[in-house]
Amino acid sequence: MNEMVAMRAENKELNERLVGLESKQDATLKAIESDNEGNEQMNELMNEIKKLTAKIESLEEQNQQKNLLC
Repeated sequence: MNEMVAMRAENKELNERLVGLESKQDATLKAIESDNEGNEQMNELMNEIKKLTAKIESLEEQNQQKNLLC
């Protein structure tokens, strides 16, 4: 009988620890997902910056060529 009481207490403690670990896991997954979304947005922004930089360089080259012809 004492063994069953002890096992139930241990089981309850293990269940409480499991719930705590699941909560930590959920919080970690949310943080990772949030970070991934932030990285995706940053990558998109960097790609846009690269495109704009290339366009600016192209326009500057065209402007220099026009100035040389004039």
